[in-house]
Amino acid sequence: MNFRTFFICLVFVVGAAVTPTLAEEPLLELGDGLVQGSTENSRGGRVFYQFKGIPFGKIGERFQASVPADKWSNVFNATAFGPVCAQFDCMNGKYTGEEECLNLNVFTPKLPQSGHPTKLYPVVVLLHLGNHFFGSSQQYNPHYLMDQDIILVTPNSRLGLFGYLNTGDKNAPGNMGLRDQSLALKWVQRNIHKFSGDWERVTLMGADSGGADVLFHLMNPEDKGLFHRAVVMSSTINSCTFVKDPAAQAKKMAEQVGCPNSSKSDEFVKCLKKMGPLEILKKMKVPTGDMTDFSAMEDFAMFGPSVDGKGGILPKHPFEIIKSGKVPNNVPLIIGTTALDGIDPATAMFLNDTAFYNKMIKNWTEYGPLILDFKDAKNSVGMANQVFDFYSKNGTLSNEGFADMFTDKYFEYFLKFILKSWDGVVPMYVYRFNHTETHNRAVDIIGYHNMPKGPGHWDDLQYLFNMSNSFMIPVTNEDSAPVEYILSKGMVRMWTSFFEDGKPSTPWGEGKEWEQFHFDATQPNKVYEVDVMPKMVKNTEVFQKRMAFWDTIYENDLTKSI
Repeated sequence: MNFRTFFICLVFVVGAAVTPTLAEEPLLELGDGLVQGSTENSRGGRVFYQFKGIPFGKIGERFQASVPADKWSNVFNATAFGPVCAQFDCMNGKYTGEEECLNLNVFTPKLPQSGHPTKLYPVVVLLHLGNHFFGSSQQYNPHYLMDQDIILVTPNSRLGLFGYLNTGDKNAPGNMGLRDQSLALKWVQRNIHKFSGDWERVTLMGADSGGADVLFHLMNPEDKGLFHRAVVMSSTINSCTFVKDPAAQAKKMAEQVGCPNSSKSDEFVKCLKKMGPLEILKKMKVPTGDMTDFSAMEDFAMFGPSVDGKGGILPKHPFEIIKSGKVPNNVPLIIGTTALDGIDPATAMFLNDTAFYNKMIKNWTEYGPLILDFKDAKNSVGMANQVFDFYSKNGTLSNEGFADMFTDKYFEYFLKFILKSWDGVVPMYVYRFNHTETHNRAVDIIGYHNMPKGPGHWDDLQYLFNMSNSFMIPVTNEDSAPVEYILSKGMVRMWTSFFEDGKPSTPWGEGKEWEQFHFDATQPNKVYEVDVMPKMVKNTEVFQKRMAFWDTIYENDLTKSI
């Protein structure tokens, strides 16, 4: 398991519900029954409508594909969020959620008159983050986007072993969480016109593990026609978002919960089905909270998307699918990173604790292969030493070198791999968020001070969504943060233009046009630098050298890391 997945538990808080301030209660008739919603004000003071906790699916049988929700006869109260999926709330140190958690939220600035829309608006289906073991649809507040004519849908999907246990056979085939997301997309196709949404202009969007899920859906032929554009922010496919050996994780969990650990998966799964969801979670080992306890990572059973064989969502390793250049859903794609995406409140702990950081550097042959996810490689120590030598100076790995190392390893090199593989196949618009003002979560919210200057992981999200309860600083008005307010308004308009027609065409200020990406192996490629003054820029020579270094580590082919 990757250490980022382990330590992120120490610092993440899920978003909280927004209390409605207006009295109007809209009523809609869906195919499954009537829903009663509520109203709220956008950042700019515009009234919008919100319908929370609408059921879109039911589990039916644990570890199997979900099915559409049952119809209801009474009016469904959609004024409060529905239950989150069963999980360990690592910030508050408690177990929470339910197994029947497949509900979604719809936010819309317009409702049809007399049930018949006169105009349809583009739709965004936003997949939440949380490394597939925590989080919910409640993380993202819609107030910034609701200044625009777009509809936002945020669904839940099963987490952890309930969504991703893979025994390699029909007893638990894996990737049920991804199938839940597909079911939500099908619900959107059937129902979104009731909210003035255009079912032919659906954007699938996600950040972090949610962004990885978007990539998986791009590779899934079964999702053809369910979405028409995609947005992937601050995301990658690695051991945080993809499980290479699900059988080993299942075995680890079986030992912890006291179920048969034999080759007969039916006995194992039958044992699990006898327990309640929180009962299982309470028997599993969880992170200790001690950042120096690296051994605890080995005991924490990690579940996430995995290869599920012929006829599955991921019949092969995703790196192999990406390298093939065949993309079943080759829709327009916005994809990008922040300048220091490798730095989040979890990795920042290393830089903030000088004593432990020095210990880690001193014992690099022990820690390096683990934090760089090389521990399963044949030459793990040698690879880790090569990385250390490249990013250090005179035997010292500075904070800036550490930040570049993690950003390149976990984000930039994967991005290069996908851009090279999908060039000419997928219309791609590539960005790098590089606003270096005050709003860095690790510095401003948590108080870490030994941070390199620049935006870290997720720092771009706070300009599109009010995520103040998730270590995000709200950019609610011009007086509180005038520069950030301009940037936030500009990003919302730019992303909205992409939601509308698949082309980001509304730069702000004196910003330049966002050009479609074209890969060039002979010179630095151009990306869109998102800042107060957005513009197309070429990658620097230093950046090119860093990418060339990772070519040598992976022999110019990420599939070699499988």
